Amino acid sequence: RLLKILLITLFAIIVLLAIAVFVITQVIDPNEFKPEIEKQAQEQANLTLDIQGDLAWQFWPSLGVSLGRTEARIADDEELFAALDEASVSVAVLPLLYGQVEMDGITLAGLDVNLVDGPDGANWEQIGPQTPSEDTAVEEEPVAEESSSSLDIPLTIPQVVVSDGKVRYRNTADGTDIVVEHFNLNAQDVNLDEPFPLQMSLRYQDQSDMRVDMNLDTVLAADIDNNHFVLNPMTLDANIAGATTMPVDVHLEQNLDVNLNEDTVSIKDLLLQAAGTETKGNVDITALTGDMQLSGKLATAPFDANKVLEAIGEAPIETTDSQALSKIALDATLGGEPGSVMANPLTLTLDDSTLSGSAGLASLESGKIIFDLVLDK
Repeated sequence: RLLKILLITLFAIIVLLAIAVFVITQVIDPNEFKPEIEKQAQEQANLTLDIQGDLAWQFWPSLGVSLGRTEARIADDEELFAALDEASVSVAVLPLLYGQVEMDGITLAGLDVNLVDGPDGANWEQIGPQTPSEDTAVEEEPVAEESSSSLDIPLTIPQVVVSDGKVRYRNTADGTDIVVEHFNLNAQDVNLDEPFPLQMSLRYQDQSDMRVDMNLDTVLAADIDNNHFVLNPMTLDANIAGATTMPVDVHLEQNLDVNLNEDTVSIKDLLLQAAGTETKGNVDITALTGDMQLSGKLATAPFDANKVLEAIGEAPIETTDSQALSKIALDATLGGEPGSVMANPLTLTLDDSTLSGSAGLASLESGKIIFDLVLDK
């Protein structure tokens, strides 16, 4: 009898919650909040927000809100700073019964961002309150930690989707004009405590007519507090046009470990295939933003020089022997002093001849090249 009462009570709570959610989503029109949202954007971010699309509720199986076409301009500028066609955020309904918030998904479609830099500064530097608030300068005393909330912070987001995004960066001083478009991202089970799968694609173009179409598939582990990011495994396929006469397909596999706090990058199990060549190896980089130092090994399998030239759209090298330059290979151990990139030892095979010794950049800053090589025959 007690179990029966408990089941009836639980069922009644579920029904009441469902009715409450339904009433809220049907009675409260989220579009009534548009003026307040636009006001806060102006006061807190110096953004003139134009919410052209509708705000709408989603009731079941997830509780959420979606946003239609929205445009943002900095202050009173006519030029568009950012826009999006659609965005939505939702949480699972049933876990709310147990005092838990479980994200169901985040979707962002048609994001368009314009970044402009110049002698007078960058446009994004104008975002934020333009007059300091009296309240912000009063209290800077440490706040005692409060007990955990009755609602759990969502740890995992089942899916994050960004589709058809575009970011343009222009520097009016040096003429830089970079466009990243057709940006798509799909991440599943996003959790900053555990690795999660991620797929991304985009097109890069710049003022020099360089174009790169890229597809990335990886598993990302992100330690935001320590600026530590691991992509393991990582597969990247790209088509690069503008650097050579013919576009080149590039296939890259690696395990990438980037630690920004320690200023290091580690590349393990590298496999690079491009224009008929294949390179494998492992590379560690320290002092990434200072006097960079490399260590590791790289090996390029034998390839035919004329087939590589054909792949990039260049004329072949004419030789009296048709088999000449058909077996070119490289084996290098990376090292050197900080601020240099040296291969020592270096072995370069040219058909039946072998160059051995050391070579590289003695100084990344000056570009000074040094080499000490011996040709056997």
